[in-house]
Amino acid sequence: MGVTGMMGVTGIPNVGLHVDDVERSLAFYREVVGLETVVDSGWIDDPAMLANTATPGGAIRIVNLTSGGTGATITLVQVRDVERRTAPGGEFHDPGTMHLAMSVVDLDAALARLAEAGVTPLAEPGEVGAGNGAGHARIAFVRDPDGFFVELVQPLG
Repeated sequence: MGVTGMMGVTGIPNVGLHVDDVERSLAFYREVVGLETVVDSGWIDDPAMLANTATPGGAIRIVNLTSGGTGATITLVQVRDVERRTAPGGEFHDPGTMHLAMSVVDLDAALARLAEAGVTPLAEPGEVGAGNGAGHARIAFVRDPDGFFVELVQPLG
């Protein structure tokens, strides 16, 4: 594995989504999207663990999900029993928002599955990357239950 950049980054093991209700998010990512749970910490109230996150008191639950075989992991994090604020949903172009990209085999089938769960795309799917070196693909964006943007990418050609 090569080292990239001045900090010696060797990979990106996960993308963490800090959620309001981990069970609701699990239902979306497992039952609708089809990801698999690889780790579920259960509720941890160990002060040493919470000190690492600068979140004194309360309890934390961490769930790692994967699509299997990709090596990439989505980490759902919920902290309870502490004062929390729900971030404003924001728009895609607003600073502080984030998105999670997932490759799909068939974008139309993925969008149909999401529609069954009441999730609609932000706009009609479109094609990107033709001729700019980014790779030709069809994409669409949706929001998950906490308002995170999820990009669905179907590589073309």
